[in-house]
Amino acid sequence: MPDSSHAGTHKETDVVADWRKTRESAIELPELSLHRAVSLLNQQLWCWGRDIEAAGGNLLVHHGFQRIEKPAGSSSSSVYRLDITTTSRVILRGFGVFFGDDRWGGLFLPRFEFTPQFTVEPDLSRPAWGSEDLPPLAPPREDQIPCCQSLLLALIDWIRRYEVWIAEHKGVSYRNRTLTMWKAKHGWVVAGSEIVSAWRTLGQAVAKQPGQFIHRQEQPSCSWAG
Repeated sequence: MPDSSHAGTHKETDVVADWRKTRESAIELPELSLHRAVSLLNQQLWCWGRDIEAAGGNLLVHHGFQRIEKPAGSSSSSVYRLDITTTSRVILRGFGVFFGDDRWGGLFLPRFEFTPQFTVEPDLSRPAWGSEDLPPLAPPREDQIPCCQSLLLALIDWIRRYEVWIAEHKGVSYRNRTLTMWKAKHGWVVAGSEIVSAWRTLGQAVAKQPGQFIHRQEQPSCSWAG
């Protein structure tokens, strides 16, 4: 576990500064809000589920993810882990996403809430078969906001780059096909041609208005109960 002082700085990190300075054009999400962020994350988790079952092979594995098989007799789905660098990693579960970086700590993004939960621990000590396998998580304290914001922006950028990879290797038409059933069920959908820009736009919003997406801790930290 990193020195907790990493989570005790008010200084804007380089990743936040880079997002704030970006001038890349982006397709605006309609009525960009926390509700839309929830919908975008929920759709993305659906897409990853379809990528696992893609014709021609599991795209998460092709992208470099390690598939960790469920224990014998367990009803859980497999855990997917990608070590992005030697100091950062992303872990995908049906109930949310964990992202850790040794510089800042760890963040868990619940699937149906988009309420970043922070921990000073940048990695998981065991596979996340359930929420009980996650480290103690809570909204960040005031002095942890910069680290939490940096983690959230790094995760958003990784998702954006993953969708760029999907477009380059499978084509936008593939992503649109994976969203056909999603659109029929939910109505609102970000089309395959707009997903990359949608995540970029969300990142810009988080960089400029973190308080809209990151709720500060109001009381002593406690374990996330899912």
